[in-house]
Amino acid sequence: MGVVRFVSRAIRRPLRVGAPAPTLRGTARFMVEVTGVGRGDLVVDAGTGTGVVALEAARLGCEVVAVDLDEELLKVARERAREEGLDDRIEFVRADVRELPDLVDRADAVISTVPIKTLPDPGRVFEAYAESVRPGGRVVQLTHWPGRFLRAVKGVPLRVERRYLRWVHLVPGFIFVCRRE
Repeated sequence: MGVVRFVSRAIRRPLRVGAPAPTLRGTARFMVEVTGVGRGDLVVDAGTGTGVVALEAARLGCEVVAVDLDEELLKVARERAREEGLDDRIEFVRADVRELPDLVDRADAVISTVPIKTLPDPGRVFEAYAESVRPGGRVVQLTHWPGRFLRAVKGVPLRVERRYLRWVHLVPGFIFVCRRE
């Protein structure tokens, strides 16, 4: 998308202050694909919101655990999964993402679009992601604050493999792909 088209779109459809910014479907699909997962693999969508990432993983044949604290957003995600006939591939769980190790301990991938700036303890969150993914599995994080992300994962057994800059909704963001050591 060119800059002129991007600005025109942003002016026509501005986000409400405080409203969650939905991840674009293409960005969600990209995030799932860079994990290398496939049919039958287990993917955790940490902070699923309305389920954009969870639905993309399910469309690729993955089994998905979609976690979020907000019951209203989970209701929207459940309904979207039901409408697409994917509700049998996605388990929706109301929980804090820091509780992931209690829910899942051998995921092939953990994918998160949760804004790092909103996390009360980002280091603990990334530790939970690392504990939830199998050795060699991947953690993919979308962020607008790459420096904050890199500080948060310092000391966590995750090795940054790749970094991408992409349009993620109405603004660009960084997508970090990490491998659990």
